[in-house]
Amino acid sequence: MTLPTTITVEWLRSERACEFQVETFEHEWGAAAPLTRENLLRAAELGLGLDWLARHIGLGDEPWKRYRAETAEPRKRYEAEIAEPWKRFLAEIAESRKRYEAETAESWERYLAETAESWKRYLAEIAESRKRYLAEIAEALWAAIQWQREEEKP
Repeated sequence: MTLPTTITVEWLRSERACEFQVETFEHEWGAAAPLTRENLLRAAELGLGLDWLARHIGLGDEPWKRYRAETAEPRKRYEAEIAEPWKRFLAEIAESRKRYEAETAESWERYLAETAESWKRYLAEIAESRKRYLAEIAEALWAAIQWQREEEKP
């Protein structure tokens, strides 16, 4: 499979990207953006899902393995850094989550309202770790893309 050279809003939606992520992409780049190192780094700054992108752009087996290997340590470090904030977040929202699961769709709006402040605190607490992690992921994804593009050359 040949890697795309451009990512489009249409493609993101066809791949069922999270609508919030699509809206962020569209706000930053409009309908399309070239798949470049600079844009991957900007996507990292914006908090876009680069692991999701890596899974959906069609990396071959070897570039995917290389990407996973190069992101293993940053992923491990990031997960360790956010473990405690994540536990606190889950503890803070536990009761709301139980009600949500019991009431399903009806409770969704209340759940979002009740957990918004906890979610904001959690995101603020992990912001630097996430920014650093996503920048490392962007670099590894770009390396895997470049490697695959070299392999695709005739």
